[in-house]
Amino acid sequence: MNRKKMIGIIGSIVLATTNIVGNVLATTVNANNVQTVNAIYSSQIGIDVANTTTISETINQTYTVNATKTPIDLSKLEIRYYFNQSQDKEMNMWCDHAALQLNVAPWYSDLTSKVDMSIKKVNGKYLCTLKVNETGSLGVGTGSMNISIRMANKDWSKINGFSAYLAEILYDGNIISTTNYQEQNPSEGEQPSTGGSEPTQGNIYDVPINPYDVPSNFDKYIEGNLYGKLEKVSYYSKTTGTMRKCNIITPVNYSKDKTYPVLYLLHGIGGTEDEWLYGGANNIIGNLIKSGKAQEMIVVIPNIRANKNDGVPSNALSAENIAAFDNFINDLRSDLMPFIAQNYSIKTGPQNTAIAGLSMGGRESLFIGFSMLDTFGYIGAFSPAPGLLPDKGLNYPGQFRESEFTIPQGANVPKVVLICNGNTDSVVGTVPTYYHDTLVKNNVKHFWYTMNGDHNFGVWNNGLYHFCQYLFK
Repeated sequence: MNRKKMIGIIGSIVLATTNIVGNVLATTVNANNVQTVNAIYSSQIGIDVANTTTISETINQTYTVNATKTPIDLSKLEIRYYFNQSQDKEMNMWCDHAALQLNVAPWYSDLTSKVDMSIKKVNGKYLCTLKVNETGSLGVGTGSMNISIRMANKDWSKINGFSAYLAEILYDGNIISTTNYQEQNPSEGEQPSTGGSEPTQGNIYDVPINPYDVPSNFDKYIEGNLYGKLEKVSYYSKTTGTMRKCNIITPVNYSKDKTYPVLYLLHGIGGTEDEWLYGGANNIIGNLIKSGKAQEMIVVIPNIRANKNDGVPSNALSAENIAAFDNFINDLRSDLMPFIAQNYSIKTGPQNTAIAGLSMGGRESLFIGFSMLDTFGYIGAFSPAPGLLPDKGLNYPGQFRESEFTIPQGANVPKVVLICNGNTDSVVGTVPTYYHDTLVKNNVKHFWYTMNGDHNFGVWNNGLYHFCQYLFK
């Protein structure tokens, strides 16, 4: 996405706010009835609450809660959100979905019916309050609690003049952190200042991704748009001792007189080099390039089942099939990438090379990307499969130990790492959350978001759409 435009949307409409971390702030503005932070609780209780707010006919919010220091007693947690709108109207609110998504048993627990909510006017501002009527706890590193709510005018009139004011996180009745939005919100329709330049790479993660900020036809063929040329090619693999196939998408008006960056796009455990074509990768990338939101690029979509017989086996979860996926790093490094360099006009280096994938391809993208940091500067994983890290439940030893899933000192730091997942993923569950939490623990900056959806192209196309907007800039 064009970064200036994205900041404008985030600032005036989407308001995808930064993390509210319970052990960071020790003081706050004492406005109206707003209390001050309890410094003792602030130093002892670690609660990370990420909030995304989008405005349409209703106010839509998602909250993701993580414990960072000690287990959280969910019954003691309270979230308060103050905001304004230009109309003085009574409002309703309801919970669309709430759940614990865990990487330990019981793995998932629905809390939708246990969220207590209220909305009222306080000193001229709307106050939305959320509490969870649940006596359970959320442990450090065990997963997250996700809550999705909506607020609407009782007469169902459109929300106008929305602006966030303040957010407070309380624990056991004590305010442990606040976020003051007064200086973050421009007037409705106003573009906030960007300082006259694109944001630097150092603050790229300061603007969260809003998964719902996508055009309705972002992955569709649009009449009149020009799309890249798709061709299926074969290359010899010394790794497997066979000829192997892959799909190549070259940009519109591709020329040997120019050089282009490269995106390697990987399929899932039951797929082949054609899987992303069914999902609409060419449409997504072509539409982004046409709109100026993505750079021209060559897209390489290989078969990542690096085996003599690389067809889809009857048992996709067999040890042999999984080993073939893990072997792809050798085929990629020794065979496919040299073939691409020899036959296409490409730019090289991590600033010009990206890798991303869905499900098992997402797992391999993380493994390959973090194993080849001198080659890949952009790493994307959409609903990544288990096995990258140790998984006792599945008896996977892990391609990395948790401590190894990091950026070693002195290594090239990727320009972008992005992981996403569907809130109701019925295949990989909370495994992507485990990967996200491990990166957080290892202080690796990255994008992380969840969205409504299962283990399908609704989520994967969304991930590709957002990922491609950050590439090669």
